[in-house]
Amino acid sequence: MYRLNTLLLTFISGMIFIESSLAAISLPSNTINTENSVISLKIAATTKSPYFTEKNDGFLNLLLAEVGKRLNIEFDILTAMPPERALSKLNQGAIDGDFPRVSGLEKIYPSIISVPEKIVDFQFVAFSYEQCISPISFELMQKSKVGLVIGWKIYEERTMNFDDLTTIVKSSQLFNLLSRKRIQYALHEHYIGNKFIADLKLKNKIYECTPSLMVKPMYLYLNKKHHNLIPILSDTLKKIKADGTYQLIAEKTLQTNR
Repeated sequence: MYRLNTLLLTFISGMIFIESSLAAISLPSNTINTENSVISLKIAATTKSPYFTEKNDGFLNLLLAEVGKRLNIEFDILTAMPPERALSKLNQGAIDGDFPRVSGLEKIYPSIISVPEKIVDFQFVAFSYEQCISPISFELMQKSKVGLVIGWKIYEERTMNFDDLTTIVKSSQLFNLLSRKRIQYALHEHYIGNKFIADLKLKNKIYECTPSLMVKPMYLYLNKKHHNLIPILSDTLKKIKADGTYQLIAEKTLQTNR
């Protein structure tokens, strides 16, 4: 009996030690306590409807809201910041994130990091005041009058050697220039461009050149101080796509004139 009691006491003492040791272990840095804490992030959204809308019912409005709901994150969306300034502010740490953006921007802005799971695919296209007879390309446009929005890095890199390039701060100004035939081609994104054409009542005055110049995955970038959130955000985006929520949001918000 004495031996049995001794073994029992030894076992209980061991269990108490293990339990106290586990309690002392802190949660991993990439874990969010979704029950007790709310994280607030300021995110620059440098694109327009139908991705972001004033009513918060655009594709990326709803997608980000779904991410926030699942992770207990409050996203403060900043929609008035020009694209170039947003990247600069993010690199300085003055804001927490910026999207949607092409990959590889870490090479230019060393203090930012991307969430590896893509947010959406952008169809980069050229719009013209006349119908495009043949498939358009950057080579064919090089000697033409071309306009683009400042801060769209993927276009800036491809048009560095263009003969007559006009850079604009606002997308609406770009399409107004095109409608007045001040430029021959406006470089933009398929869905956003067609929304501007509809809103500015420029249908049958501006035409989209097909096929797209390129289709590129777009990503959410955070300042490096939030590196611990990267794997969690990536995993949540994958789950939203896998369970069908992503497709439902896309069908609800993205329409095309093609």
